[in-house]
Amino acid sequence: TWQVCDGLGGCNAPLAIPHGALVAETQSARLVPGRAYVSRITATGCSGTSSSAVSRSVVCDDTAPVVQGVPSLATLTGDAIAPNIEAYVRVAWAGVFADGESLIRQYEVCLVRGGGSCPAGGFHTTGTNTSAVLEVPTVEAATTSFSAVVRATNRAGLLALATSESIDVDHWAPAVGRLAVDGFVRGEGQSCLLNRSSHILVRWQSSDEGSGLRSHEVTVHELTAQDGAEGEGTVVTVGGANAREAVVVDLNTTARTVRIRATARDHATLSSSDFIDCTVDLGRPPQVEKRARGCRKEGEGGR
Repeated sequence: TWQVCDGLGGCNAPLAIPHGALVAETQSARLVPGRAYVSRITATGCSGTSSSAVSRSVVCDDTAPVVQGVPSLATLTGDAIAPNIEAYVRVAWAGVFADGESLIRQYEVCLVRGGGSCPAGGFHTTGTNTSAVLEVPTVEAATTSFSAVVRATNRAGLLALATSESIDVDHWAPAVGRLAVDGFVRGEGQSCLLNRSSHILVRWQSSDEGSGLRSHEVTVHELTAQDGAEGEGTVVTVGGANAREAVVVDLNTTARTVRIRATARDHATLSSSDFIDCTVDLGRPPQVEKRARGCRKEGEGGR
C-alpha cells in the first residue's frame, strides 16, 4: 500500500498497489503550500507481516523564487563596452534569489540591449552556478547600453527574473590636444629642440564624452633618419585619469629626431593621442672649419 503523509502525522487512506508494481501514481488530496510531505510504502507478506519505508520529504511549493537583490554586471577590461571590439562581461547573482520551499533547481542568464527583452534562445544555462562570463554581441551604433537578465527556476518549475544595472556602450574615444614639450606647442609654428640629458616637461589637455578618462601615458619614439618612420615607443610615465603633465628624465636616445606622444584611454579601453616631433642635441662638439694659413700677396696690408 502507499500513503502520502505530511510532517504533522496526517496521512491519506492507503492506496493498494498491484503485486510486483515498482511505480504508482495517484491524485492526492489538496496539498498545503509550504508543508513537507513524504510517501510511505508498506509491503505485506503472505503471512500477514509487513514493513514500511519512507521517502525523502518534498515541500509543496506554489510560489516562485523570491528576488532579494540585483545581479552585478562588469566588463573584464573596464567599466564600459566599446563598439566593434571583442568584449566579455561577468554576471554574478549570489544571494539575489531565495526559495525556502523547494530550493533553486537552475539558473539561466541573458544579455539584452538597451533595456529590451531576451531574444528567443538567448538564455544560457549555468546550472546552480551563480556567476557566468558572457561574450558581448556585436554592438551597433544605435546601442547605448547592455544589461543582464537572470532567470531562476525552483524545483516546482516556477520562475523568477532579476535584471542587473546597465553598463554603457562608449562610442567616443578621448580627445587629446594642446600638447606642449618644454614650452614648444604643437601647431604654433615652433620648432622643438631638446637636450637629451635635460629633464623635459610634457603637458597636454584631454577630455572624454563617453565613459570617462581612465589613464594617460607618455611615450618616446625614435624616428628613422631614412624615412622618418616611427619606431617602437618607450613608455616613460603612466598617469591616472587626472594626469595632465609628465617629466621625461632622460631621453636616452642616439636618434637625431624623436616623437613624444601623449595617449589618453577611457574606461571602454578606447584611446587617442597627440605628438610632437623634436630635434635632439646629441651633445657632440661643434665642428670647426680649418683654413690653411698662407703668405699675403704683395700689396696687401698687414705684416
